[in-house]
Amino acid sequence: GACIYIGIACDITVVMEGQPANTALADGITFRGCTAGSFLPVLVTKILRVAKDSTTEFTAGEVGDGTILALF
Repeated sequence: GACIYIGIACDITVVMEGQPANTALADGITFRGCTAGSFLPVLVTKILRVAKDSTTEFTAGEVGDGTILALF
């Protein structure tokens, strides 16, 4: 898995290391209120969703390079 660097404030839904690779969004683990410039010190194998909050998605121009980085 990989540790995650959060470049913008967001909620992030991931598949944790140890979960099946085919885990669906509904069964992913959501970390809410991640702050910009922080590390998420967990091991993940897939990022399923990055959103402003539980009900609001980012628009196409709001999420770009450097938003989320995987650190192996």
